[in-house]
Amino acid sequence: MGQIRFQKQSFRNHLDNMSLRKNSEIDSIQRNEGTKIKQFFHPHNTLNGINYSLAQFTLEPGKKSKLHQMRSSEIYYILEGSGNLTIDGQIHHLNKDDSMYVPPNSKQFIENSGSSNLRFLCIVEPAWKSDDEVSGCMELLKQILSEMGEVRVQIRQPFC
Repeated sequence: MGQIRFQKQSFRNHLDNMSLRKNSEIDSIQRNEGTKIKQFFHPHNTLNGINYSLAQFTLEPGKKSKLHQMRSSEIYYILEGSGNLTIDGQIHHLNKDDSMYVPPNSKQFIENSGSSNLRFLCIVEPAWKSDDEVSGCMELLKQILSEMGEVRVQIRQPFC
């Protein structure tokens, strides 16, 4: 009998640690490049002890995200629309229900190639942190040059 009581308590604890996120109740963040972001799960907003983050993005027709590079791996899952995901210079055309793995430290951006909103999920593992992301062309260029060592380069604006 004691074992059954333990199992019931363990199950109750499991239910207490579950989190429900309703899309309609999550505020979106508007980014400059025409992207709306809704953060569903992140270690900072759940008690489940997760090590990943899950966010939904909406990208308007003709818009694209900034070129960026992350130390974490990432999976894109397309909910609706179509887009071109560029990873380290390779273009991958994605449609509804397609998914794509992006390895850590890959230079990437996604562009809405359709006539309606592109809506997709991003799963980032380990969880997204601003410190793990290099965004923007100039930041990426600075990082590449610093990895190359001492190199003299003259950059004329606008480069990116």
